[in-house]
Amino acid sequence: MTKHALSKSTFIRGQQCQKSLYLHYKRPFLRDKLSAEQLAKFRRGTDVGVLARDLFPGGQDMSPKSPSQYQKKREETAAALSDPDINILYEAVFQYDDVLIMLDVLVRDGQYWKAFEVKSSRSISATYIKDAALQFYVIRGCGVQLSDFSLIYIDENYVLNDTLNLEDLFIQQSVLNEVMAQKEEIRHQIHLSKESLQLTKSPDINIGIHCQYPYPCDFIGHCWKNVPAKGVLSLKTFNKTMLFDLYHNGTTEISQFPDKLALTSSQKSELEAFRNSTLTFNGTSLKTFFQKTPTSKKYHSLKLIVQQPAVPVIKGSRPYEMLPVAVSVLSHDSNESETILFRQDLSGGVKFLDFVSGLNKKTELLITDDVNILLQCIEGVVFYTKEDLSSELQNLHNKLVGVRQIIEECEVFHPDFSDGWSLADVATVLGGKKQLLKENVFLVKDLLEENETEKLEQLFQRIVQYAKAIDLSFHYFQETAKNE
Repeated sequence: MTKHALSKSTFIRGQQCQKSLYLHYKRPFLRDKLSAEQLAKFRRGTDVGVLARDLFPGGQDMSPKSPSQYQKKREETAAALSDPDINILYEAVFQYDDVLIMLDVLVRDGQYWKAFEVKSSRSISATYIKDAALQFYVIRGCGVQLSDFSLIYIDENYVLNDTLNLEDLFIQQSVLNEVMAQKEEIRHQIHLSKESLQLTKSPDINIGIHCQYPYPCDFIGHCWKNVPAKGVLSLKTFNKTMLFDLYHNGTTEISQFPDKLALTSSQKSELEAFRNSTLTFNGTSLKTFFQKTPTSKKYHSLKLIVQQPAVPVIKGSRPYEMLPVAVSVLSHDSNESETILFRQDLSGGVKFLDFVSGLNKKTELLITDDVNILLQCIEGVVFYTKEDLSSELQNLHNKLVGVRQIIEECEVFHPDFSDGWSLADVATVLGGKKQLLKENVFLVKDLLEENETEKLEQLFQRIVQYAKAIDLSFHYFQETAKNE
């Protein structure tokens, strides 16, 4: 049997960019390191896929333990399909037209089979349909008759009761008509991808919106190596298509940006920030913003660490609901901090609300990085604990200020903010000193798994650093407002 040229993931990669596909096979050493968030998404997808198998119990697992087993498992899958005593297969392996795929679940349906692919998301995207269309094409090409093809995804409205009910957690949606309609397009795209892999050098494809959509490409570091740092492509208030047009026509640096374009006030403010490497403000003035903020020199800065499990882990909670893991509170007046770990069970939820209630009683002003995260977490815990804190929550809401909300409402621009919201970047710019903050996804993992007191204390200090960065950022904006 010949080795396959493409897999499901590499086919989707080629759909996004043929150059990325070529580099994946021919120059893999140029690949960027995967982000912590991307690795967490991969793990989540795998875990949800395995869980969904319980919707179809008693199946035979065809999963290859390594790439060297692909062809062996392909043969075993073919043999299992012919065995009348086997009715369900997990990770069935098929190869057709030089494409190898592994299907999450295959269920016998009389003389036919039903195919199921599991997604850890809460909705179906066009990319998922394309993914399913490829699998349908390969399976049918192997001579297997399918009576249906369905995508399984998570119902965001599901609420966990005493036990996990998979029938209610997952939604099954047939996409048979959609995938059948893409047969010729799939065949054409496979042909294009196989042609790209026969090239002696990478395809000549310019950078563009496809570098980020539908997924961030892991060869951006290579393809963008000549893109100027903080150049025109770093601007956020401009249409991306227009920026790439400017870039490909030679306008790469901010200093080259054309003066004749009609610009909004936000775009003018952002350009000024880039041209002068300074902070600019365009929206609500800081003075006006702080006039709406309670005045207090004894405020507290709070950093909340949350997790959002795809599958609910606490009775009464929902998929992807924000659940508290730990919190650090820093007193601006005394510089003393308190860090609390919330174990993820029902008592943890109640203790979190007790903490919020106690904090509300002692603080006059509470600063956090993002108000929405704190409020969503409180509302979620209130929902699954059935606590009535409506009046108290309203009182706390009136005391809350978020660094992110200041930046957005006052339209604060700086070249170092161009990669999106990051407390580390904001605190570094405002404090004039590099802020190294451990990524939230790593903190969550370590906090949930660590039981040694000494190591937990080290993790707590990491969270305190966030609270200090929040305090620094708020104090900067507060002092700036006084001078306006």
